[in-house]
Amino acid sequence: NMFIARLCMNILSTIIIIRYGRLAVVLRLDQSTHQVVLALRRAQQFAITSYPDPGSTGVPCAWGVRIDSSAGHYRIFPDRISSGACPGNGFYEASENVSSSIPISILPTGVRFQGSSMVDVTYLPPDPSVRIFKDGILLSDQFITITLEAPQAGESRNIVVWRSGQISIQRP
Repeated sequence: NMFIARLCMNILSTIIIIRYGRLAVVLRLDQSTHQVVLALRRAQQFAITSYPDPGSTGVPCAWGVRIDSSAGHYRIFPDRISSGACPGNGFYEASENVSSSIPISILPTGVRFQGSSMVDVTYLPPDPSVRIFKDGILLSDQFITITLEAPQAGESRNIVVWRSGQISIQRP
């Protein structure tokens, strides 16, 4: 009797631990998805308010988010030319010398962007109108889908960014 009770407890504990590990990865996926959306909203807000980058000439910059899928990180950037003047070309370039007050955000363990492309979503003040670039090429599409995935949990989330400014999260 005692043996069967212990066996049942061990089996139950194992199931809970396995499920907890998957649940933790899914929670990191959901949190990361929301953080990417918040970065997009922050860049959009900077463009709406014509927020000048502290390192620029004071002219309102376009603001964007660079998503580097292969490196697993993303960053908010002011769109300016290498001399520091705004506006720039609409996508992030390493020579733009981003302010140290805007850190690079790295995805947590177990979560990654799907694919290996560079995506730039840039908001141009004051409207803001939206430009979407993939690997440095301006897209004419009305939207782009950015997918985050947690392969260990078999889960993914889609962030859909529309040229109209709308941003949504979808569970496939």
